[in-house]
Amino acid sequence: MSGNDLRKRSPLRNMQMALGTAGAMASAAMMSTSFAFAGNTAADGVTDALDTVFDIGNNVAAAFSSGLQKIVVPIGIAVFVYFLVRMLLASDPKDVQMYKKRLITTAIIVFVAAIVPGLIKISSGIGNTVNDQLNNAAGGMGVQ
Repeated sequence: MSGNDLRKRSPLRNMQMALGTAGAMASAAMMSTSFAFAGNTAADGVTDALDTVFDIGNNVAAAFSSGLQKIVVPIGIAVFVYFLVRMLLASDPKDVQMYKKRLITTAIIVFVAAIVPGLIKISSGIGNTVNDQLNNAAGGMGVQ
């Protein structure tokens, strides 16, 4: 069974595929719009294009991390507590194992949702540094 077929996949594999797709789409969008905003071939046009692309990326990242912190983490914690109570009250060992697996999956999702905003801030800082370097390079080349 390959990883890309339509059979039932684990939640972790679904998350990997969703994050991979989102990353590829974001990269493609940023690459395709950088020249669309240039307007002309002058250095200021390239600088404006880079600023616009990175501003859009920063705004999307801020909205995404805000949503993770305000929505996903509290709901995930509530679901975790619910599964914990159900696991503790279950009398059948099969049910206990099922709720234990659900607890582990929920804990992973909450952990990832909690650390992603920090990773977004780090990558945003790197992106701003790259943007500054590209702006300096575009201005230093004297592009007309």
